Amino acid sequence: MKTQQNIITQYPFLKTNEPENIIMGDDIDAALSTFLYLSQNPSAKLIGIYHQYQKIYFNSNLIYLQELRNCVYIDLDICHQKCRSLGHHIVRLNAKNILKGFENSCNLNEIMGFSVENNFSKKYPLATIHFLLWLYQININDISLATQWTKYLIWLADSTFINGQKHRFPKNVKQWLEVFPVPILLESFEELDTAIFEEKMEELQQILLQKNFQKGEGQVKSNHKKLTGFQCQPPKNADAKQLHIYIQKIFECIKELTHWTIKPEQICTENMDFFSFKRQSGKIETLLKEIDLDDFLVKNKVFSYVFPFKDRINYTHF
Repeated sequence: MKTQQNIITQYPFLKTNEPENIIMGDDIDAALSTFLYLSQNPSAKLIGIYHQYQKIYFNSNLIYLQELRNCVYIDLDICHQKCRSLGHHIVRLNAKNILKGFENSCNLNEIMGFSVENNFSKKYPLATIHFLLWLYQININDISLATQWTKYLIWLADSTFINGQKHRFPKNVKQWLEVFPVPILLESFEELDTAIFEEKMEELQQILLQKNFQKGEGQVKSNHKKLTGFQCQPPKNADAKQLHIYIQKIFECIKELTHWTIKPEQICTENMDFFSFKRQSGKIETLLKEIDLDDFLVKNKVFSYVFPFKDRINYTHF
């Protein structure tokens, strides 16, 4: 298996501050991952947010529209050769796909060679933040890098604590924790399916509700208290000003709940303009019946996409 240095050598943008401009996704995992990335790359600047897979908001005082190609996208799977992205969804249909759009991007299922047709059930069940904790070797047992809520906030990302419970996919979660081992996550894995753990998670969710973050719709529920996930996403119709406030607010929350720090000047999301995409979804058997995935991506000018289920593709295009 790859070491931290193997990963950084293959994807130097994860540790070299180049490019320096960052675009983040719009949920709690993206916020945690971006915050940690910025803390480890002190010259990097967050200049925008990819909202609802339909609009990229970006600081138009810092970059022009065409320069969005020369950014790092965090907790996103971007299908463009000139973009660098860090994501963890299935993007490959089978081993025959070339996927030129991902040549410079780090995708955790790609690292393992997983696709729709190969080990789909073993796909990455964690969040981007779990991988970055391993990559940057962050020890949240260190009191200076954690509060009583840090562990729970990390397990909350992408509802991972529910994925690790016995009614979901605990074996897969444990296997991936061993691929990218983070001591505190391995140590607390057995706690996930206990009532005591869920009580603390419920307390954390109440804190987030009191801070007016949105829980979002969650269909999967926890074993004991029937908790759902907590996405902390901004409103679907948020404008540039609201998104700037959201970013400031969620980063302040992360700072409070983790004791992690970044420089204030790394947040550059004022004066944002936006670029719109079209978002579509369809069945693989229909959309890819008579066309190769690589040709489909080019023909439809696809910017980002994932296979959320074994029979479906969601994609955003120009």
